[in-house]
Amino acid sequence: MSSHDPIDLPIDGILDLHTFKPSEVKNLLSEYLEECRTHGIQEVRIIHGKGTGTLRRIVRSTLHKLPYVETFHAAEEEAGGWGAEIVRLRKLTEVCNCPCHSLPHVVHVLPCCSYCPQCEQRISSYYFAEHRGRCGEKKKAG
Repeated sequence: MSSHDPIDLPIDGILDLHTFKPSEVKNLLSEYLEECRTHGIQEVRIIHGKGTGTLRRIVRSTLHKLPYVETFHAAEEEAGGWGAEIVRLRKLTEVCNCPCHSLPHVVHVLPCCSYCPQCEQRISSYYFAEHRGRCGEKKKAG
C-alpha cells in the first residue's frame, strides 16, 4: 500500500488524527464530517492529541470555516480533554441535488442552498449567481 492509497475509515463519530500528516487533516476532516452527516451522526469526537498543538490549530481553524458545524469545544477529560474536540453538526433538514456534493440527492442544510428573492425558487449556491442573472433578465423582459 502506497502513501497515496485511500484509507477506509469507519464512519462512527470518532476520528483519530494521530496517523495523519498535518497537510492531510483539513480535507480529511471536512470529508469525514460530511460523511458523518450523511450517516445521521450529529456529534463527533476529533482526536488531535496534545503534542505541539499543530493539529489542534488546524482542526479548530477548519471547524470554524465549515458551515455545517454548529458548535465545538474541547472534550471532557475522560474523552481526551484538550487533546480532542467534540463537534456538534447541524441537523439535516433540506434535500437537494447540488453539484457541490459528490453524492446525488445528498441531504444537507442551508446555506448550501438559497431562495431567489425574485422567483422564490430554491437554488444551489453553486448556481445562485447564474440563476439570479437569468431570473433578472426574465423580469426585465416580462
